[in-house]
Amino acid sequence: YRRHAKYLVEQSLVNHRSELSTAPWEVHASSFEDAIRSAVLIGGDSDTISAIAGGIVEAMFGLSEEVAAKAWNYLPEDMQAVV
Repeated sequence: YRRHAKYLVEQSLVNHRSELSTAPWEVHASSFEDAIRSAVLIGGDSDTISAIAGGIVEAMFGLSEEVAAKAWNYLPEDMQAVV
């Protein structure tokens, strides 16, 4: 599944290079965390770029239990109840 997701992302980049000129984070990343760091460092609208990167690279690398637990703990209790 992850290999297929990576292939789809790479093909999308090849076919839509001009629209995704700020998308090298997922192709050159070695992990989910590495991709998010790279996306943040691009600058500009880094919160949006990082959110997009997160969705794509999770399909490629998965999300470690440690990162998922840390993110969960940032949510207020009322939001945890909704999710």
